[in-house]
Amino acid sequence: MQELNQVLRGWAAYHRYVVASATFHRIDHYVFEQLWRMLRKRHPKKSAKWLINGYWSAVGLKGTFAVTAKTAKGTTTIHQLFQVSSMRIRRHVKIRAAANPYLPEDAAYFARRRRKANTLLPVTWPVNSRPLQKEESIHPGSNTAGLSHRDCLPRCSSRVR
Repeated sequence: MQELNQVLRGWAAYHRYVVASATFHRIDHYVFEQLWRMLRKRHPKKSAKWLINGYWSAVGLKGTFAVTAKTAKGTTTIHQLFQVSSMRIRRHVKIRAAANPYLPEDAAYFARRRRKANTLLPVTWPVNSRPLQKEESIHPGSNTAGLSHRDCLPRCSSRVR
């Protein structure tokens, strides 16, 4: 159950940025059909009502597949199937073509994007950094703006360009 949940959750997280709502529902239906087939083979003499009561209402929510398992300590745990259609779809908004995250004049634009995305985007412009002067360059091998090559000259082995 956990391996199936990982696959379903990973697939849904990858496809959540495209138009996939109908596909998510089709995947849920397909998983339901495959689980139903498996349970009918596993319990051939049991009725459909017994299967539904035993597997689709173990959590208390109607229509949610769950199984109970006993752990080594003697406690019971409930493993619930992840429903792909419950994954929230997030639309991707393209970045303005002329925007550069390393220029201070575009810092406000990227700050608005981060606020709108609920801070899910990584911060690319450090808050306390200053714009680079013409004679400064970003340190080779550094991925953050603000650390100039001149600041590390006493301990740096790379050449100044």
